[in-house]
Amino acid sequence: MPFITAVALPQDLPRLVEIEFAAFKDEKANHQLSYRDSKIPEHSARAMKFYRHCMSHLRLIDTDYRVSNGQHRKRTNSTSGLVVSSNTFSLGYRFRKVNDPRTGEIIAFAKTEMSVITSEDMQTPLDAGHENEPAMNRAWFALNEKLHREYNGLRRHCYFGMLATHPDHQHRGAATMLMEELIAEADALGLEMYCEATKTGRPLYEKYGFVAVKTLTFDPAAYGGSGLVEMQWVMVRGASGKDGVRRPVREWDVAAAEARAQVDEALRKALP
Repeated sequence: MPFITAVALPQDLPRLVEIEFAAFKDEKANHQLSYRDSKIPEHSARAMKFYRHCMSHLRLIDTDYRVSNGQHRKRTNSTSGLVVSSNTFSLGYRFRKVNDPRTGEIIAFAKTEMSVITSEDMQTPLDAGHENEPAMNRAWFALNEKLHREYNGLRRHCYFGMLATHPDHQHRGAATMLMEELIAEADALGLEMYCEATKTGRPLYEKYGFVAVKTLTFDPAAYGGSGLVEMQWVMVRGASGKDGVRRPVREWDVAAAEARAQVDEALRKALP
């Protein structure tokens, strides 16, 4: 019996957090930096609180989507009911899950965010929301936010925040199902996709057209941490144009220059 994808609901949160922590069980540096140590109850509680907040800011998806010739049609090749329209854009988070119908168990999930960083956001501290956390964690989240702002500027985009499969169910196609659905949504909306990938996740992203544009390294030892250096890659998948042709992924320096110009122009227009 094939797996089934569906929208993840608030009652699914304990299982989603369990899957995430199990999927990252060997990422020891990440345990410290992103609060993913399953042995520490406060980490699970923090993840639950964050995801509950995200689920209160979900976005609605239209009932159809626009294809390149201007016509509309329903998506019928998915059991998930995922349908989008490229002539609309609503900000917010989206959670998808994969169920094994034989057991009723959730085995994988993904979180994306349709995002626009505003010029006001650009003026806020990089560690906003983490002010009361240890210096190491503040610096880690600030680095991620710095790179996110530098590459994307004020461009709308899809931020691929999480893709995790429980280790007991890996290599069975669940992550592929989620990836294909969320890519189809971003493509229908004409959006570039942005994510930070670990060494484990990078091959899957590359398989679906993501390109590494920046290497992200962080040494917790500088803050009294374990000394296990965290390495990730900023990966981007080009947007699909109205003509159906995928746009090339911009190199880091090119994207950063465009982003700076966007922000400078927005700030100039905001002057009295």
